[in-house]
Amino acid sequence: MFRRSSHFRLYCVLMLSVSIVLSACDSRMEWQDGAFQLRWIDTPELFLVYTNDRGQSTTLIEADVIGIGSDEKHIIVHHRDHRSREISYFLINKAATNLSKQAQVDAIQHLSEVQYRSHPAQASWPKINQEFHYP
Repeated sequence: MFRRSSHFRLYCVLMLSVSIVLSACDSRMEWQDGAFQLRWIDTPELFLVYTNDRGQSTTLIEADVIGIGSDEKHIIVHHRDHRSREISYFLINKAATNLSKQAQVDAIQHLSEVQYRSHPAQASWPKINQEFHYP
């Protein structure tokens, strides 16, 4: 009887520890467009995630997303490199991403700030309508 009781106590302590660890992990979704979500976990930096129809998530754009916008065809992401602080943009083709089993590189176009500002197709891309500011 004593042995079962000590195992039960150990089990309770273990479950309590796991629940404390899990509750300490803070996360939130800041923006969503269908299967695309802008999230942060434990830090204020945002990253863009795509979740396929089987529930598998793939990070498309690493932190720091500082602006985002979308329309029926595209998502435009204003990005600041976490280390170098360099500004760039990502244009995501939603249909190409949705059709793939996993997000493919050809569904995402990476543009420098100069390329983005001078790109002739920019007028037809969605406007960045939500911005995020970091300290």
